[in-house]
Amino acid sequence: MARTRSLSLALALALAWGAGGAAAADEPWRFTGSVRLIDVTTRAQPGDLGYLHDGNDTAETSLAALRLQLEGQPLDWLGYELHYVNLKRAGTPAHLGGEAAGAQRYRFQSLRWELERPEPRPGDPAAPQTLVWYHELDRAALRVRGGAWQATLGRQPITWGAGRFWQPTDLFAAFAPTELEREYKPGIDALLLEAFPARFAALALAYVASPRGGELDDSAVARWRTAVGAVSEATAVAGTVQEEALAGGSFESVWGEAGWRVEGIAFRPRDDAAGTATFAIAGVDHQFANGLLLLAELYHHSLGAARAEELPQVAARTAFREGRMPHLSRTVAALLLEHELTGLLRGSYALFAAPLRTEGGATRTSTLHQGTLTYSIGNNAEAMFSLLLGRGQGLDAFGRPRSEFGHLPDTLFAKLQFYF
Repeated sequence: MARTRSLSLALALALAWGAGGAAAADEPWRFTGSVRLIDVTTRAQPGDLGYLHDGNDTAETSLAALRLQLEGQPLDWLGYELHYVNLKRAGTPAHLGGEAAGAQRYRFQSLRWELERPEPRPGDPAAPQTLVWYHELDRAALRVRGGAWQATLGRQPITWGAGRFWQPTDLFAAFAPTELEREYKPGIDALLLEAFPARFAALALAYVASPRGGELDDSAVARWRTAVGAVSEATAVAGTVQEEALAGGSFESVWGEAGWRVEGIAFRPRDDAAGTATFAIAGVDHQFANGLLLLAELYHHSLGAARAEELPQVAARTAFREGRMPHLSRTVAALLLEHELTGLLRGSYALFAAPLRTEGGATRTSTLHQGTLTYSIGNNAEAMFSLLLGRGQGLDAFGRPRSEFGHLPDTLFAKLQFYF
């Protein structure tokens, strides 16, 4: 209750300050929306996740989602944003993207209401959920502006980070590196204060709520961003995210015709009293004259496994179970090739590779291949097809991973999206 009163007081002060500005309406309201139809088909081999027995190795999941967006700026100092989502998923549970998997950890109150979730009949054995249908408010925020500052209170996305595949300083519900749905980042419950003291500098203070009734404290983080010369940018972050103190930053620049970046954080894990852990990336990208984009990035997480037999222990870590640790392995390399094939068709190929040492001292590398085609159907629709192939050692006899990607089933992702 005290936390709610504090946030309400902060917004009231911001409203009072902003009321001193002009009161001309910019765009009082704007209504848009989209419809997504997604189908995911997986084919599991022995040792893959989801494999049961021969003749029962294929699973399918379908999803239909409606997003309605109402946003506007009725006064030049006051804006708002509301996103309503109605989502229905049927089939074997699978990660389809856009369901706010990590965002629930930073939402004070759930604004989701179940429309249909059948339960097994008394006496029936427990089975995977085959039908999920709900609607929720994914974003609901007020924004107040006043000169060189801005305050946003409510359910909103907070997106930081410089990396392309991984963003160590994107601290709240970051996208997975293979995520295909990046258009709408899930909202989290926060008060975000932003100041712009100079033309190429910005300071952000984020106070992010934890779930009501939970055991973890709220999060508070400060971020500074500034230009360095004509082609470089640096950021610094520091604060506490759900009782884990952290500090880090990023640096981006251009060398010749290639862009490069480094980014990382050091933090103290809640479940490890031994000391400080690090999460860092380094990357480079280059756009060739024919339009081909080449991007490479290297991931390192000190809590990750260096040896295959360490994977089960890493999987039990709080950081991995909560989604804040993207991989089980300590080191992962990624490569992306992307090109516009025609005016309406874009293609890309991504490769992920994770080396692990075996008990005999040899190094085995598992890989994940992801090929994607995106076709624009006019101005208001697009189709996407993506194939993911994991290669490497699968699960052992006890269902434990023996490699980073070897246990992932072959997956075909198809999406049709309409905008209005």
